[in-house]
Amino acid sequence: MFAGKIADTLLDAGHEVVIFMPLMDPDVTSNGTNRARIIRYQPLENENTWSGVSFKKDPFDESSDIMTDENIETIQKIMNDICEGQISNKQLLRQLRDEKFDLVMGE
Repeated sequence: MFAGKIADTLLDAGHEVVIFMPLMDPDVTSNGTNRARIIRYQPLENENTWSGVSFKKDPFDESSDIMTDENIETIQKIMNDICEGQISNKQLLRQLRDEKFDLVMGE
């Protein structure tokens, strides 16, 4: 959402904006902008990977301990898989390189 607001501000100032959106969590369907061009990328073969993280089942359950060893290990594996999937995808890297970006920001 934060990057989407920055994108809209840059668009308002006359810049061309492209958002690279790895689809990491199937429950997250928005990036905060409807105006910027979006490159969507599915880095995980199994979209249900997040279902193994207990706080995703009920994030408002106050008795749930988010920082369990199991959750941390699952999140770490997900992030590792996402990074590996992106940096090993030659087609994706070529597509991003061909965009000839002047500036890249990460959130």
